[in-house]
Amino acid sequence: DELVWRHPFPGPGLGIRLLCAKEPYMNNDFADVTAQLAKHATDSIKTTLLPVRTVGVQGDDRTLSHLAALSGDEDWPTLQKIAREIPKSVHGVNRIVYVFGDTVAETSL
Repeated sequence: DELVWRHPFPGPGLGIRLLCAKEPYMNNDFADVTAQLAKHATDSIKTTLLPVRTVGVQGDDRTLSHLAALSGDEDWPTLQKIAREIPKSVHGVNRIVYVFGDTVAETSL
């Protein structure tokens, strides 16, 4: 019972969410976080910081922070590895999504 109540969200599972905002969220650390995120890109997988805030989990806590997108090759083991590393090392990002379709090169407004 103690372990169940520790989890900030109920149970594992596939979630399909539509994230939107009335205006882009680009605070003072957007460029810094973008630079940190770029270190996780590979030749075939691109990382992009999206100008949207989202609720996510870091450690045992809920956080309100940036959303990062991965795009490129559907190399699932590599994508999973990158998706796990980013929230641990880039503290301005708390959620990772994969973009199906064309590679997203950069955030443009």
